[in-house]
Amino acid sequence: MESENKTLGINIQKSFSVLLKDYLPKNLLDKTRANKPIKIISIACGKFIEAECLLDYFSPNEKQIKLYGIEIDEELLNDATNRLLKNNGRDHIFLKAGDASNLENYKDWIKDSLFDLIIVRHPEITFNTDVFMKIFSNFNNLLNKNGYLFITTHYEDEKRALSYLFKILKLNSLVDIENKNPVSLKKGEDLVFADRFLLISSQ
Repeated sequence: MESENKTLGINIQKSFSVLLKDYLPKNLLDKTRANKPIKIISIACGKFIEAECLLDYFSPNEKQIKLYGIEIDEELLNDATNRLLKNNGRDHIFLKAGDASNLENYKDWIKDSLFDLIIVRHPEITFNTDVFMKIFSNFNNLLNKNGYLFITTHYEDEKRALSYLFKILKLNSLVDIENKNPVSLKKGEDLVFADRFLLISSQ
């Protein structure tokens, strides 16, 4: 089982890397190539398995990115902390255990500048509507005016709900696609697909 979970995690990372390469606006990559720093946050980051994908995507200028992750589950965050800080140092990776819907938990991270990229993976907004409505309503206070939201979902009804929410929040839709090669996984008795849909928006 542990081997299967590890393989699944690797495959999900590979799929996410393809989405970054194919759809993330290139001006963020151009900024790092010009030695300009950018800030990226993964909200409800879990084990923050996309961190390695981001470091690889921005290589060889990965030192120009600052990665932030917030997660309410301390056990999941401990996994991210032990893995990422051990392998990458503490000068450009910042992790916090906390409620991602509470704007106060971001204050120390945005006092100098806002985020250039906000990532939310599989928010399951149709099951956790109140929490994610609060999280998404914070974005105007977190996202740089030239920044992007990068959101992936398991389910089509989540994608539709998010598209509607983005209109309410007056966000501009840049990408709205179904992933051609999503990774499948079991969730209880159901088969679901990680990163099946991708939405990218801007202010």
